[in-house]
Amino acid sequence: RMAAEGIAHLASVEEQVQIQEQLLQALLKRQVKVKKGLLDARTQSNQCSDRLKDLQEKKSQLEQRRQKHVDLKASIEKKLALSAAKGAIAIAKKPMPGRKSSDEDGPTKDDKSVESVEQKAVESTDEDEVVPSVVGSIVQTPLMIPTLAFLPPKTMLQLLPRILEVCTLET
Repeated sequence: RMAAEGIAHLASVEEQVQIQEQLLQALLKRQVKVKKGLLDARTQSNQCSDRLKDLQEKKSQLEQRRQKHVDLKASIEKKLALSAAKGAIAIAKKPMPGRKSSDEDGPTKDDKSVESVEQKAVESTDEDEVVPSVVGSIVQTPLMIPTLAFLPPKTMLQLLPRILEVCTLET
């Protein structure tokens, strides 16, 4: 009888060992899956991090290109304004019928205005300073008003009230 109980006990212990082995194998499989999932998550995280760095670099490059375009546009507008001022100066310097030449009796009022505009255009390099002062001088010299058409639209809109005022005063 003791032998039968011993055999039954051994069978019970053996069955428990098998159940625990199965549980251990299931836990090991689950641990492997979790580790693999963590590894995949790390890989994806690294890929996302690399992608983010690439996008930030592209954003930086685009911002630099945008700034270059803004600077170029400002430079072109400045050159256009200065070119318009120089064109106005050239037009104003041409002798007109009924107008005394500066060579005959010394500089006229218009010649002095032209020289003032020319000096401002040559001396100043800051666009915010050059455009309003040069254009202000151009507007004060009625002979130069047609050259305002060569100015950038933004500058032209800013000057419109002053142009109308000068034109009204002249008529």
